[in-house]
Amino acid sequence: FDTNAQDQGSLRVFATKEALVDPFVVWQKGTDQVVIPPGLYSFNEAELSISTGDLRRVWTTLSHRSGDFFNGTRDRTGVGIGWRPSNHFQFALDYDYNEVELPSGSFNTRLVQLRTDVIFSATVSWSTLIQYDNVSETMGVNSRFQWIPEAGREIFIVLNHNLQDLDLNNRFESALADLAFKVNYTFRF
Repeated sequence: FDTNAQDQGSLRVFATKEALVDPFVVWQKGTDQVVIPPGLYSFNEAELSISTGDLRRVWTTLSHRSGDFFNGTRDRTGVGIGWRPSNHFQFALDYDYNEVELPSGSFNTRLVQLRTDVIFSATVSWSTLIQYDNVSETMGVNSRFQWIPEAGREIFIVLNHNLQDLDLNNRFESALADLAFKVNYTFRF
């Protein structure tokens, strides 16, 4: 269903066919891994989702997908909430959880995302995405400042920073950082 306020709800069914010619490592953490053997796979999943329109000051999403996954099962749940206190600020938090059971092993994955958008004016904005997942034990930050001095010209300053918890002691260390300055200019003739 869809409403005038952009609220949505759906029930969908997915039929998937997958052919693996080589063993596929679907999950790995340290020396532990779950491998799907080569073969032809057919699996079905159903998903129920509901969301409120993001034109509201506060909006939410909720989805659950369940069914076959290769030669096992998967349950996937996603929740999200967003808040727009004014036309200049927006925050969103999303959480995605997968529980997978296969003959070669079981595992859970978690993905957390926080996004902020600051709109200073029609030509200046700043967006930041912070993301963490429990498989790679990595927290990534992508922050982008954008200025559009006039139509066809854009200037970006982008910071990417990855932090990793390699020894699983909940102490994150810098793994990668870069700062980029980008200019886009459209030539019209």
